[in-house]
Amino acid sequence: MSRPRLSIVIPTYNGLYWLKQSLPLVLAYAPPQTEIIVVDDASSDGTTEWLRRFERVRVVRRRRNGGFCAAVNDGIVAARGEVVETLNNDAFVTPGWAEKPLKLFDDPSVAAVAPLVLNLYKPDQIDSAGDGWHLCGRAYGHGNRCRLQPRSRQSGEVFGVSASAGFFRRKVLLSVGLFPVEFGAYYDDIDLAFRIRYAGYRALYCAESRVYHAVHASYGSQRDPARVRQLARNEELVFWRNTPRAALPLALPMHLAYVLLHAALMWLDGRPGMAYLLGRLDAWGARRELARIRSALPRRLTVHRLAARHRVETSARELAAIVLRAARRRLQGAQGTEWSGPTATQRHAA
Repeated sequence: MSRPRLSIVIPTYNGLYWLKQSLPLVLAYAPPQTEIIVVDDASSDGTTEWLRRFERVRVVRRRRNGGFCAAVNDGIVAARGEVVETLNNDAFVTPGWAEKPLKLFDDPSVAAVAPLVLNLYKPDQIDSAGDGWHLCGRAYGHGNRCRLQPRSRQSGEVFGVSASAGFFRRKVLLSVGLFPVEFGAYYDDIDLAFRIRYAGYRALYCAESRVYHAVHASYGSQRDPARVRQLARNEELVFWRNTPRAALPLALPMHLAYVLLHAALMWLDGRPGMAYLLGRLDAWGARRELARIRSALPRRLTVHRLAARHRVETSARELAAIVLRAARRRLQGAQGTEWSGPTATQRHAA
């Protein structure tokens, strides 16, 4: 049996409602010989029984619920394709969404490709066009909540790729250690992006590939204290696991400012700011593991190289812009402005 070019891994936990709508599109639009794997993370809603009707779908059944990272890792290990796409059960693919990203993997320096992910409920609004990371410790989706404009449809190099609908070179994932199981879910793809970058590979955004995402359907409310606490914990872990020592003198003051301003905005917006701060403190419960991981970071990686080589945003001006945009959206409930897409330098690099 020939090895498939693409394996699609769909982790799901009690997500049969969404799977019934999204899986038929994957089956209809996937390239020929694509391997389709659904990882049932110990669901109790009849997911495995429903999947038995599809001969083309491989089912990996977990006995115990382990969260997104554990489930998607099981799918990646089971996959046979050279390229793996991780796909949320509430992500809806479109005709031809996989062909152009697959061609980009002909470049051996490319380890990840992000499609254009749009909000299912607001089709002219971007959910993600690749992931970004600021030295202050803030992770974000490029173009998140911004209106889609013609000039936004320009491909280019990005820091990383969202796991909601990301294409990855499987052998690179296996070599850098897959998704961090200790995260459970949230910001795991940012941590993975660092390891991919530090291993010498690139990530690209492919504007010609389009996926629609039912935003927050898989992850719940941003006002749930438990979820907010986990999000904050994981974002703090990403900062300490991946910021090189040489960058800390600039990164630490910006990080402190970002955390405190974010907490203040949450309180003003009526969200659980205390849960957010507790989540930040929770990250320090893994001090020994953080020290072990940090010991393997590149020792001579300067702020300049982080920006130039790894697409990390490092300017204090951009941090101020981040805070102002967040304040405007949260306090006024406004949709984001137009996103201009990757810079000219990023487009050239791709």
